[in-house]
Amino acid sequence: MNKELLIQILEIPTFFRREHLIKDFLIDYFKEKKYKYHLDKKGNLYVHKGKTKNYPCVCSHLDSVHTDLEIKKGVKKRIVEKDNKLFAYHPTSYKKQIGLGGDDLSGVYLCLEMLNRFDNIKAAFL
Repeated sequence: MNKELLIQILEIPTFFRREHLIKDFLIDYFKEKKYKYHLDKKGNLYVHKGKTKNYPCVCSHLDSVHTDLEIKKGVKKRIVEKDNKLFAYHPTSYKKQIGLGGDDLSGVYLCLEMLNRFDNIKAAFL
C-alpha cells in the first residue's frame, strides 16, 4: 500500500460537479507515469495501459458528499493518522474534524494502485 499516495488523494477537496482539482491531480499523475488518457465532453476521465484487445476495467467516481471546504486550488484537507486510522481536519484548525472523502477518493486510490500493478488495464473516473 502506498500510504503517501492515498493521503495525497484524500487531501483534495471534491464535491458533485466540482471535481476539477482531483481531475487535475489525475491528469498530472497520468502524464508523469506516461499513461494514455482521455477526458470526454462530460468530464469523464479514461486511462489505459498496455496493448491487448481485452482489458480489465476498474472505475471510481470523483465526487464526494462533503462540503466542508471551499474547493479551490491550494486548499487541502489535513489528513492525520491516529491508531492506524486516517482522519481529516480543516486546514486551519486541528479541532474541526471534517469529512475524509473516502467515498469515493479511496476508490480513486485503488484504481491508481491497479494501474500501477497491472500491465494491461483500463480505468474510468466518472
